[in-house]
Amino acid sequence: MLLSYEAFADDDLMKAAKQNFRPIPSIVSDVKDNSLTRDKIELGKLLLF
Repeated sequence: MLLSYEAFADDDLMKAAKQNFRPIPSIVSDVKDNSLTRDKIELGKLLLF
């Protein structure tokens, strides 16, 4: 079986990505001194959706 350079490069890229990034958590806790408010939620919806 022949493997191309791209297969090895993709594998190295995936390893590097896993070292630098983590999955997005399904539940985000409040940050101390920065509570969640309705205004912040509405702003987030406007900016992201």
